Order: sequence, then C-alpha cells, then structure tokens
Amino acid sequence: MDTAIYTGAIVIICGYLMGSLPTAYIMSRLRKGVDIREVGTRNMGAMNVIYSIGIAEGILVLLIDVAKGAAAVLLARSLGMPPIIEFSAGAAAVLGHGFPVFLKFRGGRGGATAIGVLVFLMPWVLAVGLPLFGIVLLITRFPTFSYSWLSPV
Repeated sequence: MDTAIYTGAIVIICGYLMGSLPTAYIMSRLRKGVDIREVGTRNMGAMNVIYSIGIAEGILVLLIDVAKGAAAVLLARSLGMPPIIEFSAGAAAVLGHGFPVFLKFRGGRGGATAIGVLVFLMPWVLAVGLPLFGIVLLITRFPTFSYSWLSPV
C-alpha cells in the first residue's frame, strides 16, 4: 500500500513538472530571441506565439502543450494508478503550465494542457466543446472569446 501512495505522489509531481515545461517561452527565445511574456498579449500560450512569433511556431507550441496534459494522464494510467491519480496528475500538469517552477511561477492559462487532459479523461466533453469553439470562432473571429465558451462545458 505504501508503494502505491509514493508512486501516486511521484506521478503527480511528474505531471506538474511536465506542465511546467515552458514551450511558448522556449519557442519565442529560439525563434525571435524574445520573452513571450513581454510581447503581444503577454500570455505564455500558443495564441500569443501565433500572433507574435508565427503560425507554425504557435501550432507546434499548441501541440506540445496538449501533449503535456495527455502525457501526465497517460503516465498515471500506464502505471495502473486509480482515476483520482490520473485526474490529479492532469490537474498538476495544468497547474504546472500556469505556475511553472522554471519561470518563477509565471506561466500561461493552461487551456491547451487542459485539452490534453480531457482527451483521455473525458473525451465526450471534447466532442461537444470543440464544435462549439469552432462555431463561435466562425461567428466572432476572436479565438480567445471563442475559447471562453468552453468553460460551461
């Protein structure tokens, strides 16, 4: 029993550390030599990278951020952890994205990382949420506003 508790704690810590990987910051430093937290919307996320650095770079950041959340859940699942540990590891990844230990706890909003968590914990939410996002985006042309409609889902 003690081993399972320690393993669960380590999985949650690993989830946080995966989420803390500052992909938008790294991409903006490598491609333009700027701190993404100081340009554009000042948010450390894929949309700001798209606006400030480039579309290809932003899409790569988006995919990696989604993968961070998915990887945290899959790590717990692959070790046979109970669902509460899967959820906790995913939540830790989202917290890590928002408060990364590597950047003095100043990160992004965690939306893409949360989507990665949802892919494996609640895929039916994405089946409703992503089409809703697309419809609102087509109508408003504002990605951030369109994204906010996913909150009730």
